[in-house]
Amino acid sequence: MSNTQRKEDDFLRMVNENRWLIQSLCTVGSHRNGLSVEDLIQEVVSRMWEAWPKYKGRSSQATWVYAVTRNVTSNLSRRRLLSIELRPVEELHNYVEVEDGDARMTERLYSLIDRLEDGEKELILRYIEHEPQADIASSMGITVDAVNRRIRRVKDKLRMMNEKYI
Repeated sequence: MSNTQRKEDDFLRMVNENRWLIQSLCTVGSHRNGLSVEDLIQEVVSRMWEAWPKYKGRSSQATWVYAVTRNVTSNLSRRRLLSIELRPVEELHNYVEVEDGDARMTERLYSLIDRLEDGEKELILRYIEHEPQADIASSMGITVDAVNRRIRRVKDKLRMMNEKYI
């Protein structure tokens, strides 16, 4: 058996042994990326194949699969977010049909969120969009308890920023 054939066989075996993990991570990631689960799986496996020669076996294959899948879904999410046409906060009242007081509060909230660090922004926006905390935890590679703690910290930070804003 040639070295190339052995490399392909090892890769296919690794993908097959970790199919459940790839499937579950891509199912969660597909909601954020606007891609079908199958398209996301195809993208992940393609990136894994590109990275396979660099895998040195220092971590378990499942850990490596998890890291590659998380990176692919995160990068695709970032690209998708960058492609969304963003409107200035001042224009929010044109899109949010609420009372004037509520519109001002919404504007203030989004202006405060805009001042957060990128990771905090992503977390709080996903929370505001009612994304399940288990999905957030899975995609970030942390526990649900850690997500809850981080959300609480970001809310506290927003409260403090709001008090300074007034």
